[in-house]
Amino acid sequence: MANALLTLLLQPFCTIDAHSFCEGGLEVGKIKLMKSKKPGFIMGITVLAIVVLALMNMALLSLGLQNRMIAAKDTAEIIARSAADSGLTKALFEMNEKISLGPWDGSTLPQATDFALTNSDSTFDFTITGTSPSDGYNIEVTGKVGRIQRKVYSGFKLKSLFDGPILVMETIVLGNNVLIDGYNSSDPTDTDVDIDIGTLADESEGGSITIGLGSVVDGDVFVGTDGNTDAVIDNEGTINGVETPLYFDVELPTITPPSLTDMGTNIDATLDLTIGPAQTGQYTGIYVGSGSTLTIDGGDVVLYITGDIVLDVGAVITLKSGSTLTIYLDGNFDADSSDGFINETGVPSSFKLFGTGTTPVAQEYILKNGGEMFGVVYAPNANVIFKNNGDITGSIIAKNFEMKNNGTFLYDEALRDVDVGEVGTTFVTNMWRE
Repeated sequence: MANALLTLLLQPFCTIDAHSFCEGGLEVGKIKLMKSKKPGFIMGITVLAIVVLALMNMALLSLGLQNRMIAAKDTAEIIARSAADSGLTKALFEMNEKISLGPWDGSTLPQATDFALTNSDSTFDFTITGTSPSDGYNIEVTGKVGRIQRKVYSGFKLKSLFDGPILVMETIVLGNNVLIDGYNSSDPTDTDVDIDIGTLADESEGGSITIGLGSVVDGDVFVGTDGNTDAVIDNEGTINGVETPLYFDVELPTITPPSLTDMGTNIDATLDLTIGPAQTGQYTGIYVGSGSTLTIDGGDVVLYITGDIVLDVGAVITLKSGSTLTIYLDGNFDADSSDGFINETGVPSSFKLFGTGTTPVAQEYILKNGGEMFGVVYAPNANVIFKNNGDITGSIIAKNFEMKNNGTFLYDEALRDVDVGEVGTTFVTNMWRE
């Protein structure tokens, strides 16, 4: 049976002995390959080969086209997502521009429809919803390229300028037996206050943090984004948190003094002097004479000082309860020989000192206090030195900061609760999802 089947399959290509065939047998030795003399044979094989190759090419082309379409779709999705992120950035920028223009009006919020990105065929839409800055806002952004869309959702919250106890551009020096800790004046039951101190510089940029013997930082210590903590931090005390480089760059805003009435003179407290809201204005300097007191009383006082503040031997500035003092200072603050600054309000945000000098030479703030000082200092271009054995409650942002021995620096978490009209307040993203 097998021989017969083989014979039939080979019949078109060979001749077979007639006797063997008639007998139903097959002698392999008598089978001979023959050359077809049919003119269509070669043509048939050629056509078959062409058809097979064509089918293979079509399959490869189809596969390549499919991959190309997938790649194009993936690329479009990436572009659409990037457009959505660009929309989120623009929305955040416009919300902060709205703050800077002031006063805040929440009845109209920024929005965009089919906003075209430069050098791109992508666009984005965004819508911001919410009722008040204190509660935060939600944003929905749609990035589009062709028929492809991607949506991202985010939230905006207010961020205080004074978001931690100590932040410097370069160096922190804590003497011996200094405690850095925190509390929450708005919620006395909150005993777990997150705090951190640090420098925005790495070791190549002059960043360094020195923590003296017996000193304790009850939180984290950070260095610049490219910093090596072992190279930047010289710790002879105790850090109860982690030592880490920053994961993102921090930009410190430039604070501009408000437009105030130019008084054309200085505040001269050679003898005891009391000023109030009626004395709000721009002055060339402040001088408090030996043993004298400059008292701030009666409400909110705002001063723009274009020169220096000098407190002579035994001089003191006293801020009375129920009042606030905000100083914008272009020059230096010299209280080296004084009895310092006394804030009777017990509220850190009641005294704010903003360094607004623009010269390349760093400002110098040498501060003292006659006990416990409450206040915040924002002076990224100033070297700030606290010469005291007392306590400080507040927040310091400086170029360089030094706190002498045997003191306590407390950060009040209530400083993070800010209103949209406060100096340096900005919106930041507090969540993101696609």
